[in-house]
Amino acid sequence: MGQTTAGKERREKERKDNVSAVTSAGNQAMEKEIAAGNNMYGSKVDTAINEQLVEMDLAKRGSYFIQDGGDFIRTDAAGYNAARKAGKKVHRSYQMGSKGANIKYGSGGTSTAMGTGDPTGAITSVPISQQMLKQQNMVKGVAVAAASLAMPGVGKSLMRLDAGKAFKDAARPETAYKEYKARFDAKQAGKKPPPRSNILTDAFGAVKASLGSGNKKSQLGQ
Repeated sequence: MGQTTAGKERREKERKDNVSAVTSAGNQAMEKEIAAGNNMYGSKVDTAINEQLVEMDLAKRGSYFIQDGGDFIRTDAAGYNAARKAGKKVHRSYQMGSKGANIKYGSGGTSTAMGTGDPTGAITSVPISQQMLKQQNMVKGVAVAAASLAMPGVGKSLMRLDAGKAFKDAARPETAYKEYKARFDAKQAGKKPPPRSNILTDAFGAVKASLGSGNKKSQLGQ
């Protein structure tokens, strides 16, 4: 029993150390891109994380591609590097087993998005930027609004409220990002994140402020 427990603890420590190392590579890539004026750094962070997994023998480099319009032309490493130096759009695939994928994505699995705050994964432990969040809200608003057209009754109303919330957050990116970052930081620290605001709580906060309640912090993200 003692050996089993000790082995489990050793494996868990190794996993946490690996997540920390891969997350560090992602954060360094993020900071480098921000310093260069690029706040849409998702692909750069993803590549840095994949490369760190390769260095740790938890992933392998796959195929190399050069993008030509809407086509992806397969090439070798030399062609990839030459195209990248020439300023062309290039892409590279990676192959990883369950161990590498678990370190990259955490407990949520491979469908997990970047910046969710889940501390068990590397890609989830790198925050998205305010600009990235705004873009996500715009895309979500359009997609949910379009999908609501095919929904009957209450479902349509709920989806329209959700779309309205996304559009509203996109229109006030600083406030929406404060809420996102507060939830992200809480998850990273292993604490219960503050509740998400919704279109109704936003409206309630605005009404309280307009009535002179003095509670300006009832508004989203403050």
